[in-house]
Amino acid sequence: MQIPSQIRKTGRQILLLDNLFIVLGFYVVFLLVSTHFVSQVGWSALFVGFAL
Repeated sequence: MQIPSQIRKTGRQILLLDNLFIVLGFYVVFLLVSTHFVSQVGWSALFVGFAL
């Protein structure tokens, strides 16, 4: 059964947008965690980077 090209295009765009959110969210979480441990807990940035 063939899927119409418009549906395939829409599905591809949704998957790309979802993947963008996942990748950007991953980096945002890493920045927030590292900032928390460096400024709030007082760990050195080198140790936080090594742990992450």
